[in-house]
Amino acid sequence: MREVGIRSVSIDDICHELGMSKKTFYVYFATKDDLIQAILDDHYTTVEHGMEHFFASCESLWRAIERVMEQLSSMSDVRRSLPFVHDLNKYYPAMAKKHYEDIFALHEGAMRRVIVQGKQEGLFRPTIDDDLAANLLARLHTDVIQDGIKHDGNDGVSFKRLGDFAVDVMLRGMFTEEGLHKYEALLKSK
Repeated sequence: MREVGIRSVSIDDICHELGMSKKTFYVYFATKDDLIQAILDDHYTTVEHGMEHFFASCESLWRAIERVMEQLSSMSDVRRSLPFVHDLNKYYPAMAKKHYEDIFALHEGAMRRVIVQGKQEGLFRPTIDDDLAANLLARLHTDVIQDGIKHDGNDGVSFKRLGDFAVDVMLRGMFTEEGLHKYEALLKSK
């Protein structure tokens, strides 16, 4: 489904690929819609656990920034999901809307944590409105990913380049002078 789209895969295809009968499939999923919802739920859980692991493994704001840059660089693999995303938006708009809202809320919470940590470390300006900045950063992050999936390279701007630029612009607007100097040093070391 990820690579060919939801509509291109039948229950028969799924059962054949998994080596199970349709009767067994229907024990777990009453409809194909239920399967799609289970896939979205699993994606949400994966993102949620990934964020928790991310924060647990980042001992400082600098490590978090490095990890975000690494993740954006490797996200072009997400383009393989374009047929799934297309079908989800077109044929399951209510499910898509709810899923995007849930994922956005996770991103917004993560951005808020980064902002608070940056302020505590004296690297982000203390006057930044945490809620407003978190909302804006989550929107930028979501838009860069959504647009990057659809348009990577089509307009001469790669997903990686767009993501790197978005992170750079976001961070420069929030740093204190000390934070900006450390950020510049981090960029030079790469």
